[in-house]
Amino acid sequence: MVDVDLTEATITDCAFEGTRFRNVRLNAARLERTRLTGCTFERTSFFDATLVGCKLTGSELVACTLLPLTVEGGDWSYVSLRQADLRRVELTGLNLEEADLTEADLTGASLHSCLMARAVLRGALLRGASLVGSDLAGVRLDEVDLRGVTIDLAQAALVAQSRGATVV
Repeated sequence: MVDVDLTEATITDCAFEGTRFRNVRLNAARLERTRLTGCTFERTSFFDATLVGCKLTGSELVACTLLPLTVEGGDWSYVSLRQADLRRVELTGLNLEEADLTEADLTGASLHSCLMARAVLRGALLRGASLVGSDLAGVRLDEVDLRGVTIDLAQAALVAQSRGATVV
């Protein structure tokens, strides 16, 4: 799909596999229970889009407009969001297992109750972000600047362990 305007579209229960989206406009679109697996999104605009229960497993988002964006649940495991601008985005109940968020800007983002096991956050900006209730097992927390990040007690123990402390 190249130069397609899907502004304000409603896409429900559809499946795209290995599709390449280039310069596609999904502005103010609503996607529900849609599978976009192994897809590549280049310079695609998700401005004011809402994704509910969508599966983007193995997809790559490159130079996309993701603000503002609302994501409620779904499976974004193994997704590449390298250098993505996700400032103040709301991600709730999302599976981000092994997602690549290298150098992503998550300043002020809310990642509540997300499965982030083994996600890559190297060089990500998290200042003012909230990770409360998210599973951070296997995340290299020693590679992340956590100043100003809100975490819960279980996550605090993981942070301490990543810095070499023994938690009892």
